[in-house]
Amino acid sequence: MASIDFLFSTFEERIDGLLKNLPGFCSNRNIIIVHQTQDPNSFRYVKEYLSDRDDVQYIQQNEYGVTKSRNLAIKYSSSDYVLFCDDDVVYEDNVTSILLRSMVGCDACTFRISSTAEGYTKDFKNYEFTHSRFSILSVGTIEIACDRAFLIKYEILFPEELGAGAKYPSCDEPVFLSKILANGGVLKYKPVTICSHPPISSGIKIDTFESLLSRAIAFKYIFGSRVYIAVFVLFWIKNIRRIDAKLALYVLLKIFRGKLL
Repeated sequence: MASIDFLFSTFEERIDGLLKNLPGFCSNRNIIIVHQTQDPNSFRYVKEYLSDRDDVQYIQQNEYGVTKSRNLAIKYSSSDYVLFCDDDVVYEDNVTSILLRSMVGCDACTFRISSTAEGYTKDFKNYEFTHSRFSILSVGTIEIACDRAFLIKYEILFPEELGAGAKYPSCDEPVFLSKILANGGVLKYKPVTICSHPPISSGIKIDTFESLLSRAIAFKYIFGSRVYIAVFVLFWIKNIRRIDAKLALYVLLKIFRGKLL
């Protein structure tokens, strides 16, 4: 029987909310929690709280950055598949069977997320499709499940300079998925709801230099050094009302000076 690891990322006091909403026991599901904290002694109670959950592995990490957390969780995983999870997500009761059924024949899948307010967290398609380098640009981490063996074989990890808690706070997800595509992976979107999540996402804002530069860095990863500048300019045009022109020009200046990172 196939199995899946739910890989939860959390930090400091947010662990308390996660513990309240942690999925219950399921025979073909394991849970790995990576808890980032600078004060591990304050959270001794967590291990005691989880002492009767043989299906839960709790790991403390003494540095911040969600991509560092995700990568550590991948290294500790052991099931056939992995699902990336945030600490404020509530999962459907039958989510494990949905995921395992959907993953057959795929190296990775993305799914639909409902909003705790109403509707969905974004405009999801209502039909299945195979992802491209462009379609992955709008994918969030909690939408992603992967074949663990594929990740291990091709040493696919999240870029630790990107993502919440890093200097460049977004766009880690499409870079991660682009590595799957670059290695010939089958990456599909399935129009199936797996969980609910609050409507606000940190990755949406593009009103700071760091958040805008995150896009440029991601485009370079995904499209290569010859094409990514054109993609960045197209992104700027598409979002021209949301992006300060001075910020965009400053990023372009960094690009042309060869100082993107």
